[in-house]
Amino acid sequence: MNRRHHAPNEILIWSAIIGALGLVIRLLFVWQAESHLIFTIPVMDMEYHHQWASAIAAGKEFITGPFFRAPLYPYFLGAVYYLFGSGYWPILIIQSLLGAASAVLVFLIGEHTFSRRTGIIAGLAVAFYGPLIFYTGLKLIPTLAIFLTLLGLYWLVKWLDGAPDRSLWLAGISFGLSAIARPTVLLFVVIFIVWQLLRTDRRSMLPRLKRIIPLVLGVILPILPVTAYNLAQTGEFIPIGTYTGINFYIGNNAESDGISARLPGARKDWWGMMQDAERIAESESRRTLTEAEQSSFWLSKGIGEIAAHPGFFVKNLSKKTVLFCQGIELSNNFDFYFFARKVPLLKYLIWQKGLFFPYGLILPLAVIGLILGAGRNRKSATLAMFLLTYLLAVVLFFVTTRYRLPAVPVLLLFAAFGVTTALESFSRWSRKKALTLTGLFLLLLVGCNLDLYGTAPKNSAQGYFTLATLEAQRGRMAQAEQDYFNALNQDTTFTETYNDLGLFLAQKGDLEGATRLLEKGMALDPNNFTLAYNLGYVYLISGRAGEAVAPLRRVLAVTPRDIHALNNLGLAFLHTEQYDSALASFARATAIDPDFSDGWSNAASAWMQLGVSDSARVCLMRAQRLPEGSTDAYYHMGRMWLQMGQADSASMSLKKYLISQPTDAARATEAKRLLDSLFGK
Repeated sequence: MNRRHHAPNEILIWSAIIGALGLVIRLLFVWQAESHLIFTIPVMDMEYHHQWASAIAAGKEFITGPFFRAPLYPYFLGAVYYLFGSGYWPILIIQSLLGAASAVLVFLIGEHTFSRRTGIIAGLAVAFYGPLIFYTGLKLIPTLAIFLTLLGLYWLVKWLDGAPDRSLWLAGISFGLSAIARPTVLLFVVIFIVWQLLRTDRRSMLPRLKRIIPLVLGVILPILPVTAYNLAQTGEFIPIGTYTGINFYIGNNAESDGISARLPGARKDWWGMMQDAERIAESESRRTLTEAEQSSFWLSKGIGEIAAHPGFFVKNLSKKTVLFCQGIELSNNFDFYFFARKVPLLKYLIWQKGLFFPYGLILPLAVIGLILGAGRNRKSATLAMFLLTYLLAVVLFFVTTRYRLPAVPVLLLFAAFGVTTALESFSRWSRKKALTLTGLFLLLLVGCNLDLYGTAPKNSAQGYFTLATLEAQRGRMAQAEQDYFNALNQDTTFTETYNDLGLFLAQKGDLEGATRLLEKGMALDPNNFTLAYNLGYVYLISGRAGEAVAPLRRVLAVTPRDIHALNNLGLAFLHTEQYDSALASFARATAIDPDFSDGWSNAASAWMQLGVSDSARVCLMRAQRLPEGSTDAYYHMGRMWLQMGQADSASMSLKKYLISQPTDAARATEAKRLLDSLFGK
């Protein structure tokens, strides 16, 4: 029998081999990673996905309003939680299956585009690619988005290879689903459609347009329900999510480093940053903004930054392009290499010394493959177009490993093609061609493995810091404290450690140690308003209210509408008997947020100390009407009635306070003492 007759069986066999190897290696990784906290305790974006998915599984609303982020992954995660529970294994087994399927898809794309050998090498490379395996263990988008993107590319390549238009429908649906996981793929789809229309003469434009319609409709189909939901929530046209504007600003403002997802003037934690982003946008706009208006605000602000600092924009864009191409694996909220080293399997698949393996080797090979194969046929040109458009879509925002990861399987295809072509044809190349390509490869190999911007981790401070945070969440406080100190031993300038360890010691009751650490942090980073806020707070609870004023004022100079800073400043004034200043601070806080119960309760305390009982009563009555503020309000009301000699009313208020199960143990003890004194105990 001839080779053509055996081809389908061979494809199935190789698909099974590659898929099985990809699955086994991922399950081995998942088994080894189970004891490491980064894979078992969700943090930052993982925690956001986990909370959202948990709400979905329970049939509850997570956040009102339109989608902030593309919603597919949280809904996918929520479905897994609903069907199999939220434990460690179910989601990671499913993500392992998706990772293995992605390796098979790369093999099939390589088979259709280049050759069987190229497809096999690329498929096996995806199966064993360390960073792809690493992200299998995290509750993050890449594994799902990569599978859907590759599925779209597979059907697109099939269509370009002469398959019926049904393949174009399937490609469109796959890309549409990928877009509601991560919208960056849409730039490629748009460019591909334009290319298909412009690559032909005008007489065939209309037929070509009609033929490409299935792709357009296929992309729109999964996105349409998301857009409809957003429209129903807000009455505004929001195709997928409202995060585009703020991400664009974060990646292009004059303080951007091209990596960190941090908003200038905002807190560093996820929820704090989102709240501050809304506050800043509305403060600068001087009105309440809808979610779509907030996105537009940040997009316009980002464009304004580019117009004001064009030189920085070009420099930053160049930096992000270099970071995309360099071999270093970057993360914006944990040390990738620190946690990769903890999993035995990954020690053999990810290196950092001498060569940033594997990306530092793959990219130079892929560039050679692109030079040799991008113009080979329409299929390879389409894959090259995907890489270029994806690069552009990423560097317009900010660059980390997980954002560039969807480009890796296609890079591996070109790398495999470069290797197979060199092995088959090197001896037939002219001397000039061989030397040119060899020299280019060596030049790229050196360039991709240089740390041009100093982004590679110099020590393990970030890793120990993250580990300490995870240990604390797990309740292993002694180990958390040790890891915080390990972080400081690694890097005495790591201000985040001073902040978090300071708060940790404050919670333990070591206020002197907490103060010392926070003061050191402030000395290193005087403009860090998170440190300033926490230092003011620790001064306050340490009985050093007068010293709390300066750091809290520093916070308010940056974030003037921070009601908690205003409240603490008011308490500092209250404890130093500056009653007018205290009342002014509480008044500002409650004017910003009329439902801020602490502001009303503390204002009542100030009025009571001034002996103005009517004003104190008004403030306490306002606090009592707020569910979250009624507990403390009962305490303050009881004290006020005592001062006025109203024993029965005082007794009633203090009893209500104690029945409400207060969380402040010292205040509860004082309330019980006051109540006992009323009955002569």
